[in-house]
Amino acid sequence: MSPRLTNCQEAASVKKLKRSDGALTTRKLILGWILDTLRKTLELADHRPAILASLFDEVRGRKRISQKRWESIIGQLRFMSLAMPGSSGLFSALQVGLKHSDKGRIKLTPHIHAYLQDFDHIAQSLATRPTQLAELIPELPSVLGACDAAKPGMGGVLFCPGFTPLLWRAPFPTAVQIRLVSFANPHGNLTNSNLEQAGVLAQADVATEQYDLRELTLATLCDNTAAVSRNRKGSITVKGPPANMCRSTSLHRRHYRYCCEVSHISRDSNSMADDASRLWHLSDSQLLAHFNSKYPQTQPWQM
Repeated sequence: MSPRLTNCQEAASVKKLKRSDGALTTRKLILGWILDTLRKTLELADHRPAILASLFDEVRGRKRISQKRWESIIGQLRFMSLAMPGSSGLFSALQVGLKHSDKGRIKLTPHIHAYLQDFDHIAQSLATRPTQLAELIPELPSVLGACDAAKPGMGGVLFCPGFTPLLWRAPFPTAVQIRLVSFANPHGNLTNSNLEQAGVLAQADVATEQYDLRELTLATLCDNTAAVSRNRKGSITVKGPPANMCRSTSLHRRHYRYCCEVSHISRDSNSMADDASRLWHLSDSQLLAHFNSKYPQTQPWQM
């Protein structure tokens, strides 16, 4: 054997085995995460909360920060957000700050500080509120539904085994309708995608009012690709209603401890949700009669 080979260090995997890194255990530190297979939780390593606290202390009260340091902070928050349900929708304002840097410095607006306060609140709760894996990894849906939104209002349907099929709708106030951009109203500042995104959030709120979704999966179908994308990504690099709804959606999921999968459905296949959001010439009782006639189920519809 050549001298060069005899002087080689042991393979890293062998050294890790000697440190008992390969030992079977129900609680394990893996790449900075503590995985507990009995409690089915994911936690930050012991030193991570202190790092988070130092980040929030560093930016608290500041009006400006270097772009390089801000990118580093966002990167660290991105890494730790996996164990922080409710934080995915808080990156919108932080990312927007990068688009408006001035001479390599980021202006920390009150809007950005509000999002950072939400982050700080979630981080402080990690010690008493471990993250359940069921909040992060979707399982077979316990509740399935579809939603839709148009200028007059939003609505949807929900199905859950053991419960009657559920129908809901809510009109948009006139103050919202007159802001919708269209060929007749080119200066509006709300898009149909904004309304559809609101419909997805309202659908989840109705579901959590009706069912106990803690550590369960809610599956929502929507025919608007922008609303689906924003819910999957959790954040968007613009200010205004889309970012605010990403924030509200994220905090809603954290509060009610459920996992949500939002998927696309073609408009042609979304007729039930379309009827719920558009048939405003029908009273509630007439709409129920319409659903029981056109979309009969083994149990009658409930509104």
